[in-house]
Amino acid sequence: MFTQGKASNLTFLDAIVALALIAEIHGTDKAVADAAKRFSKQLPRRYRQYMYEIMNSRSPLRHIKLFITTLPDDILDLVNQEGAIAEDSSAITPLKNADSQAN
Repeated sequence: MFTQGKASNLTFLDAIVALALIAEIHGTDKAVADAAKRFSKQLPRRYRQYMYEIMNSRSPLRHIKLFITTLPDDILDLVNQEGAIAEDSSAITPLKNADSQAN
């Protein structure tokens, strides 16, 4: 699916959707943290910090679940009529410090 060492077209939104699926399917902190680590290597540098925050969270599973539940509805505006993600995904403002908000 994803290869290391090659250029990837992984977008931030792709990574978040994949992490949400991993959280739902596997339901473990380790699975979410491992996936975030893999994705951090494939994402553009400006989005890597968010993967690091998920990886280093006390509970990566809880962090991604909270992140998904607090996504703004404006995210749907990023999808154009063909179903492809718009090139400029700078409108996405990821949630910071989900651990502190979950308590």
